[in-house]
Amino acid sequence: MRYNDLLNRITNGTLAENDDVWLVDVRHDDLGTLNIIPPTKARITAPDDRNTELDRHGAEHYFRPLKKNGDMKVAVIRPYRVIRGLMRDGSIHIFLTQDEANRAYVQQCEAVKEQVQQEQDNSNRRFEEKLAALDARISSVR
Repeated sequence: MRYNDLLNRITNGTLAENDDVWLVDVRHDDLGTLNIIPPTKARITAPDDRNTELDRHGAEHYFRPLKKNGDMKVAVIRPYRVIRGLMRDGSIHIFLTQDEANRAYVQQCEAVKEQVQQEQDNSNRRFEEKLAALDARISSVR
């Protein structure tokens, strides 16, 4: 599910603050950066006084990763990816079980791997064209 689906489930009572969910997000953004959140168990939380900087992005709920003992870590995961102060690319992926999260993680990694491979192929093609053009110029003066 995405963040808006989560909000709907909170509204209708299917989920609530302090429930645990699994988060996954694998993206290759338009800046060429890999952004990866591997399957992570986290608790649904509301913004608190420490996270006023997060509030400006308008999310009603955030996620706090859990330690092995079940306590929340200090870190906060935003429901949206924020790059250079702007929300980008929609929300992270939210799951109710670890199995769902693991399957989605593999699928997302494979999709991003295909995307990166395509970018590499395109880049190689552009460089090959440049090299061929330079070879042609060199040949023209020999």
